Amino acid sequence: MLALSRLGADAWSAYVEGMVEGLSLRKLAERCGVCLKTSWYMRMRVCSVMGSRLAPFRCDPGTSVQIDEKYPNESLSGNRDRARVKMPREPHANGHGVTKRGLSKLKACVLTGVNDLGDCFCRLVGRGRAGNEQVRAGIEGVPLAGAVVSTDELSSYVSPLSAAGALAHNRFNSKVAGEDELGMVNALHSRLEAFLAPFNGVSTRRLPLYLACSSNSYVTETNARKAEAGTAWQPPRFR
Repeated sequence: MLALSRLGADAWSAYVEGMVEGLSLRKLAERCGVCLKTSWYMRMRVCSVMGSRLAPFRCDPGTSVQIDEKYPNESLSGNRDRARVKMPREPHANGHGVTKRGLSKLKACVLTGVNDLGDCFCRLVGRGRAGNEQVRAGIEGVPLAGAVVSTDELSSYVSPLSAAGALAHNRFNSKVAGEDELGMVNALHSRLEAFLAPFNGVSTRRLPLYLACSSNSYVTETNARKAEAGTAWQPPRFR
């Protein structure tokens, strides 16, 4: 993170501490003595470095894996009057957010997964409800051969997970699923929401950086809790 940077280690340390505290870009700029634009670039740099340090997703035979979708509001950044490509939707008037109920193309689709070893992934795969192609893109490169995978009842999971070599695929109603069924991935969703909340809306094109940073934070905290407790996570039992 310090490579090719004119700022010293003290400035970067203060910036990271401010991000953990949930400070805004403007307050972070004041703390580190930089301009607002530099503060934004520093945030992108921190997220990029955190994402690059994310541990690989492990999967041994019989590993329990939970996968589910998360649907944050879509946010299109940039000057639309000078855009070279057509925007996929009209801008929200007066800064208002999404007004349509349920899932629509106004939602970004993030595929998330977590295993009982403490590893996770969060990937932006498209807009609106996840289909077969979005699920395939989300689990591409994720080792799932021999895993026991739990998801909600979305039918788009069936074919991609079978092709990935999952040992078993358990489907649960997300509204009544308990801790043993989808508890780990729901905890990941809560952690992701808490991580993104202080930023007051993240541009969809920058969202993958924030997802990688949040994933690294989740894995680090999970491993720290396990080390402190001195006990390993016990995988849920499936009937």
